[in-house]
Amino acid sequence: MAQNKLLVSFRDTFSSKISTTTQQQDYLYGLRGVLAVESFLWLFLKTFVPAVVTNEVSGPAYQVIVRKVFSVLFWNESLISSFFIILSARSICISFLQEPTAKAFARSLLTRPLRIGIPLAFALAFSISIFSSTSTVYIDLAAQALKNPDLAVPTMPSNALASFNTIWDVLWIVRDFGKQMANQAFPGATMWAPSLIYSQSYTTYIAMVILPFTRASWHVQAITMFSIGSFWFNSWGWYSAAGLFSADVSHNHDLRARLGRGMKISESVSFPYWILAFLSVVAGLVMKYLWVAALPQHLRAELALHPSLHLTQGLTTRNFNKDQAYARLDDYLIVVGILFLFEMSSHLRSVFSSRLLVQVGKRSLSKYLQRHYTSFMVLTRFRYLRGSILDALRCQS
Repeated sequence: MAQNKLLVSFRDTFSSKISTTTQQQDYLYGLRGVLAVESFLWLFLKTFVPAVVTNEVSGPAYQVIVRKVFSVLFWNESLISSFFIILSARSICISFLQEPTAKAFARSLLTRPLRIGIPLAFALAFSISIFSSTSTVYIDLAAQALKNPDLAVPTMPSNALASFNTIWDVLWIVRDFGKQMANQAFPGATMWAPSLIYSQSYTTYIAMVILPFTRASWHVQAITMFSIGSFWFNSWGWYSAAGLFSADVSHNHDLRARLGRGMKISESVSFPYWILAFLSVVAGLVMKYLWVAALPQHLRAELALHPSLHLTQGLTTRNFNKDQAYARLDDYLIVVGILFLFEMSSHLRSVFSSRLLVQVGKRSLSKYLQRHYTSFMVLTRFRYLRGSILDALRCQS
């Protein structure tokens, strides 16, 4: 009897409960589906038409125009990554906020390493074994033929133990995610994002435990103070706080009612929050287009807004790693504004709850990992074209 109770408890802990509230969150999968498509588009264009992705690669005038007009909306790397990071924080706390019990909290903590760790481990192991056992000269040939300096051969660990440590460290790194060996060994050098998402999960877990047992009015104050502090120290915590607060608004009836009433200006006048969310999206897009189309040389000038970079010994905005991703204000304004527009519009939620988008979104992690191999598999065709590529390069020289 005791054994049966233990098995039932274990099954309940790891079972995913389907409820009406969960189905109402399907639009989050729909958003993931859109992001998965955009991330594949970004990688494909970065590999084969880099001039429409970055201004660091020269290209025909029409490609430059396409980049300035469409890249922000459809294949901007930092915006896609930021959306995934905040959306992850928005999603992982749903089950606990629906059922704020010790069992629900334990289920979230115990299943997180399995759901994200196992796919990442297999993807990394596959990448290391493939690129360690086959010739990668075709990647260099493709980079020359496509005139793409960003197309680089993944760096492989030196031995089996280093390979194991590379895979193991993905879930243990807490800073400098772009510098880890796993990121360099993975095609496209985008393993930093899942690693960061997993690390930031525990920021969300610690904060979400407090919310159901405190006053709703305190949530805004506490999350605001936490966001300011993490912004100061150039941490990703304010991204996690944004996702958590969006989930809190969705499940806390008091906060949701305040959101519907708007910001009170006088006894008879209130300012609708949906206008504030819309202005947030517009402000973020204006900043994005400013850096992409008009002032690309100042793209990373935003680092000056983080005082910790000036107050930390030996660290400045100049020696901050150029290739290191960081939490950007323009991305934050766009993502947070969009999420709150979804919270206030049932029509938007219905559109993004379509079956196709939901199914793609449920497989977004596998699509995210698979897209790199797809692009590099296409590059293997350069093996068969090696002679013609070399001849073309000789003619150009």
